[in-house]
Amino acid sequence: MLANVATYMIFDDHDVSDDWNLTREWRDQVWRSPGGRRVVANALAAYWAFQGWGNAPESFDEQFLAVVAAGPDDDRFDRAMWSFDRWSYHAPTEPPMLVLDTRTQRSFDSERGAARLLGDTELDRVRELARQAGVRAPGPAILVSATPVYGLELQERRQKFLVDKVGPYEIDFEAWHSNLQGLCDFMWLVVQELELRSCVILSGDVHYGLNVQATFTRDDHVLSIAQLVSSGLKHSGTLARTALHLLGAGVRPDHARVGWETPPAVPQAGRASRLLDRLRRRAVNTDAWAEDAPVFLPPTLAKRVAAQQPPRFQETRSYVRPDGHRTRVVVGDNNVGLVSVRPRDGVVVHRLLARRAGRTMPHTASLPLWSATRPPTAL
Repeated sequence: MLANVATYMIFDDHDVSDDWNLTREWRDQVWRSPGGRRVVANALAAYWAFQGWGNAPESFDEQFLAVVAAGPDDDRFDRAMWSFDRWSYHAPTEPPMLVLDTRTQRSFDSERGAARLLGDTELDRVRELARQAGVRAPGPAILVSATPVYGLELQERRQKFLVDKVGPYEIDFEAWHSNLQGLCDFMWLVVQELELRSCVILSGDVHYGLNVQATFTRDDHVLSIAQLVSSGLKHSGTLARTALHLLGAGVRPDHARVGWETPPAVPQAGRASRLLDRLRRRAVNTDAWAEDAPVFLPPTLAKRVAAQQPPRFQETRSYVRPDGHRTRVVVGDNNVGLVSVRPRDGVVVHRLLARRAGRTMPHTASLPLWSATRPPTAL
């Protein structure tokens, strides 16, 4: 089927190697290994030949083509593949679509800490792609991120709990919310610079289907997000599928957080002081305290420890259950997502086509896309 259909794709870790560029430590160790360096270079060259060249042929100049044509005879080939920084692209769709490279253009704050999935240079490229694609306020626009910007909150908390105990590689510690500075930098671009008020985010990677209605508010600017996840076409056996369905049944449907760019002032007395001490001892992630990074907290906790300083960010996420499956939010069956965006109606429809025992079962969810004149109500 795909041989006769225009197909747009972007790589993720398993297109190259598990945990590809998960941490600075991983990236540096693989670069220092001639075999590891060549494996990554070969994988990127294969992606270019069979997908990337068709995605955006204008991104590859004569020098790049000459290096690939010469083949992997010396270090020039490896260096050219590793240093190439224009894998992100825009697709000719309506609404306009930006496809993000969240693997090769990361930035790192420490050796084993969670990455910022888009570094500063890549954020500049996304700005340029948005201009080329005709992204205009108030939107909507479609953003493609291999890793969901809004995944299962329960899973993110599990990773936060385990990262200091088993390390980042055992748990794929690379959610957008794992590095709050990276998330806030990305949201600054989308909310403040592009001035979008609604967007659809398409993702995969996590081995289940999911629909999330989210909002991110920066100052008084509200972005409404329809996060759609389809993953994957063939991945799960009975045990994995059952575990995912049970996980989906246990997810709390609504979540909220507020945040500051830097830690707010906290009264150093009594109960607030004790709460602050506990927060400071926790690892940095979705609801934690760091002295040199954004701080996100549940609203009730924020009022107790920082009641005198209004938060700059507000964030909500609500899990939308597919029609006919009111007991769970996760589709654990093998699935492929069929997405319809209807800007005039203000609706995006996600049909997860799941396959089991020779039968195709659609799991359909409809999510609203608010306009700039009717933003969702923030907390």
